[in-house]
Amino acid sequence: MAISLATTPSFALPSEAVPLTATITGGTGANYVRLWCVDAPVGSVYRNQLDKSAAARVEITPPNAPAAGGVLPSVPFEAQLEVGGRYTFVGQEYTYGASTYGGGYASAPDAYQSQTKIGAEQTLYVYVGQRMSHRLGASAYGTGSLLVYVWDETIRPTSLAVHGVASPSIINLSSPRAVAAANASAVQTLVDGLIDANVNTLAPVLTLSALVEQMKNELPDHFNNVSGAYHSSADTDNDTEIEDAPYAATTPGALVKHATVFYARLRNHMSNGPFGADNYHRNQSDFTNALICDPSPSESNMAYTFAIIADVIRCYEAHRINAVNHLSVDTNNVISAPLGPLLSLHRAFLTALASFVPPTAGGAQLGVVQLGPLGFQLES
Repeated sequence: MAISLATTPSFALPSEAVPLTATITGGTGANYVRLWCVDAPVGSVYRNQLDKSAAARVEITPPNAPAAGGVLPSVPFEAQLEVGGRYTFVGQEYTYGASTYGGGYASAPDAYQSQTKIGAEQTLYVYVGQRMSHRLGASAYGTGSLLVYVWDETIRPTSLAVHGVASPSIINLSSPRAVAAANASAVQTLVDGLIDANVNTLAPVLTLSALVEQMKNELPDHFNNVSGAYHSSADTDNDTEIEDAPYAATTPGALVKHATVFYARLRNHMSNGPFGADNYHRNQSDFTNALICDPSPSESNMAYTFAIIADVIRCYEAHRINAVNHLSVDTNNVISAPLGPLLSLHRAFLTALASFVPPTAGGAQLGVVQLGPLGFQLES
């Protein structure tokens, strides 16, 4: 025997009246369910009722009772699930109307249909979607917000028709270039890949740690001409801080530290030192593949940390094979560790932003997009 609860729609957003349908399986003969809320998100009606009454449970108004010998009613519970999060219910199966009619006068207690309890109470969970966003892009070029809705541990799609909002999507785009970047095919493919994704797969700690470890190896090896003669003189100025950075990027603080160090040292390397006086590269500094995410203190948040790491990888991978600036291209010191969906999305978005001629997707006009880097701003 088992009770299951389902919202309408299947993935419901917060509402004061969410239809909640109970289904019984297992052939117990039960045809009725009573339902109590025993835990709810902070700020919700049920949470407030539990706290104010100091009661262990709050009963949910039941649907119309079935006729004797009938089945579970098709009318669902009307649950107040107006705050996103996890709601914990206790459900109990009953056979409604199992005993014969009793009572010798109108409204006699014995005249009511009987409720015979079947089995033990069951703990049931209902998840109501919560809206979350994640910053993408670079302030000087354009930004956007990745919008997702989460149920339990999974990102689920929402639609305008059912939920009033489409997601996963990139919203709040700050410039025509950002509009074009958000609608670039490579970016859209990665956004669509978040549908039904478990949140633990977006940026796994072990994946990030392995990626950072590889970056700590490959960047200094490229600087130092390991496995090749890429530079006129080996860059022994920018390798040490990378090599001496904390080993494992298994905490947010360690990831921020690594991102800051990688960014500063790669920028110095590509620029032939902080003042351009160090001749690591022939002819000129590599400004073609310049970094665009300036890690200023005002941007010190985890979303921007991911953008910085993605920007470092984007630029380094293009820089190491730049034949103009190197005596020979570096095909040895490759960052090949998996980026994961989140870093991949950052990288694709930044790649589209950094081009002087980004794709004119999302209804953007080519001329409007191209004027952005020249200092023009779009006015309504």
